[in-house]
Amino acid sequence: MKPHFKFPSSHKAYNNQRIKQIIKVNFSIYLFWCVAQATCVLLSKREAFSAFQGFFSFQPSIVTQRPWTLFTYSFVYKYTDLFLVLHLLLFLYFFGSLVSNLLGEHHFITLYITSIPVIAFLLLLASHFLPFFKERIATINVSTPISTITTLIAATATYKPSKKLHLFFMPIRIKHIALFSMLVSLVDIAAYYEHEHNIDQAFMSLIAGLYGMLYGVFIRRKKPAVSQETYTSRVSVSTNIDEIWEKMSRIGYDALAPEEKERLFQQKDKP
Repeated sequence: MKPHFKFPSSHKAYNNQRIKQIIKVNFSIYLFWCVAQATCVLLSKREAFSAFQGFFSFQPSIVTQRPWTLFTYSFVYKYTDLFLVLHLLLFLYFFGSLVSNLLGEHHFITLYITSIPVIAFLLLLASHFLPFFKERIATINVSTPISTITTLIAATATYKPSKKLHLFFMPIRIKHIALFSMLVSLVDIAAYYEHEHNIDQAFMSLIAGLYGMLYGVFIRRKKPAVSQETYTSRVSVSTNIDEIWEKMSRIGYDALAPEEKERLFQQKDKP
């Protein structure tokens, strides 16, 4: 029976280091917003804090005056619920690790960074071409890191839809998780006239899923090139654990040779 792979405990330094750095940066930014908001509350400067957040939030109506908001909006936390933020960062680590292990760490970095401006740009297009958003373009104000997580889920589900994750003590295919998350966004949009909630976030999550799917399709089409690299790696299989870790960070765990996977599996059992 094929062994279940786990990261060797003796090589934690190689375990998704960049993902951990991104999470640290996000949490530090969250703490910054908490301190800034607490300071403004004590000084009774609520309007000043709102204006300060708005300076970094994405607003299609004034994006030509603030082009940096195409990227900075993803690091503006408008909620101070610590458990909600930790929940988001946990999902970012979980699905970011999944993307890194399947596709390679460079694909995670590329997907994470490009998804932020791409999603904002698509919302900008929607605000000019979709009647609903055109009518309220002046009121659209987006600041959320959630959409990037949806992108990671959709990209992984598109690249390897049969991948199973053990959630709530039962195996669930990742494609079902991606479909459910996009369905929730679609239902939120459909229910707008009943509740009149913030539809911008639901729409961004939907287009984030679509971007993730396109990225997953792009990677699948590049698969022959990856397979050639995998074939080359199998001709000279490495037995050095550090070299195997470095190779996995470039091409993903699934692209390793069977002998290299077995070497990792044996390493985790060592004290």
